[in-house]
Amino acid sequence: MSPYNEVSAKIVVNWCIKNMGVSHFHNTTPEIEVSKKKSNRMGEFDEDYNIITVFKKNHKSLIEFIRTIIHEYVHYLQDPIYLEHCDNTYEAGEDNPAEAEAEERAQCYASICKKDIMSIIKTYNMYNEK
Repeated sequence: MSPYNEVSAKIVVNWCIKNMGVSHFHNTTPEIEVSKKKSNRMGEFDEDYNIITVFKKNHKSLIEFIRTIIHEYVHYLQDPIYLEHCDNTYEAGEDNPAEAEAEERAQCYASICKKDIMSIIKTYNMYNEK
């Protein structure tokens, strides 16, 4: 079973909830989707619908997959007004502070998250292999 699936993604989001907290700007925790669609992005957070989408085909390793989910989870934690301001102020590729924070936290937490969740993912896969 591929590690880039909805179950693994939900396990990462649950890790984020436990270790990073919940948003003060959204009433619920984000939904997670793993998309097979092509995209020029690794993932995205839709603040209107509170959905994190991860583009499965753009990931070459589990750590990249985890890092993307954490990056998008940070956007879920950020103030939507601040996100909109940053998106309107900075061009793609510029030093957008909202993106910088998301990337910094994703880099910091990805390895810790992977270490914490691997046994959960392996156990799930073991009991659900066909």
